[in-house]
Amino acid sequence: ALYQKACDGGDLKGCTRLGYMVERGKGGWEADQTAAVALYKRACDGGQQLGCVHLAEAHRRGKGGLTRDAVRAAELLTASCDGGEMAACAELAWMVDNGQGGLDRDEKRSYQLNKRACEGNALAGCSQLGEMYLRGAAGLTKDVDEGRKLIERACKGGEPDGCVALGRLQAESGDMLG
Repeated sequence: ALYQKACDGGDLKGCTRLGYMVERGKGGWEADQTAAVALYKRACDGGQQLGCVHLAEAHRRGKGGLTRDAVRAAELLTASCDGGEMAACAELAWMVDNGQGGLDRDEKRSYQLNKRACEGNALAGCSQLGEMYLRGAAGLTKDVDEGRKLIERACKGGEPDGCVALGRLQAESGDMLG
């Protein structure tokens, strides 16, 4: 109710947060992806960069009545990352690393985006950067210790992909207690 009040009052961060709640059916809201996308669009159109990240995800996956459009997702993420939203930089890095959304696959650019995201405390960027160190991507020297450190940071901060990667590392090393 407070996010609704904030959004109705013109606080675009409130619109983004309300969209998140509505999308997931939390806080007493019925799950409604179409309504969530409308809230993300309102926030993004008003310049709220995290709203653009969620809108990009909806375009990428074809959620909330949108057709799948990875190119539009990449455009939104690029603008949002350029606007200083580190979560957008991490998502854009993933798209660049996988050559999605009309973007050329470019490990060096992905590395730079992940590094920026991680330094800005977007933990998905830390997890992805850790994976890059593990495989020696982008011309990096393979560094399992650095990769593990970044992945642990991501997991400890609550990033699910970081926890999956950490579990995989522990299973591979036989260190199931670490």
